Amino acid sequence: MSCNTSRSVGRCTKDRRTVNGNADTRQAGKSLVYYFVATDEERLEYVSSIRPLAKKYDEYLIFLTVDALEYPDMGPNLGLSSGAKRGLVVQNPSKGQVFPLRKTKGITPDVIESFIMELSSGKVEPWDFTPVPPDIPHDEL
Repeated sequence: MSCNTSRSVGRCTKDRRTVNGNADTRQAGKSLVYYFVATDEERLEYVSSIRPLAKKYDEYLIFLTVDALEYPDMGPNLGLSSGAKRGLVVQNPSKGQVFPLRKTKGITPDVIESFIMELSSGKVEPWDFTPVPPDIPHDEL
């Protein structure tokens, strides 16, 4: 997998030429903000809305989108629940820390910026790599 970060918001795609396609983004010394989507429509909507925030934090963060259907194991490996089709995770590769946002709906630029501010002020603990139970829909009684 590689991540195209030539614009403010990149997109993770398959790349058979590299074993570790994220090497370029990890070497940048920036934290990675992964937004998981299930459709191209969701990705385009997110990219459009997040662009100003991505530009604001360009010195510190790389914003990326991930197709949750194409990479179903990536979300759980970063602290999202198994089967999640939408979510946000901030990863600090230099410290090996992962910070999943425990919210799958209403992830707006304001919510993301608040989460980033909480992370930078130390108010959020990194994920402890304990598996997260899957999102299981249930019928109301």
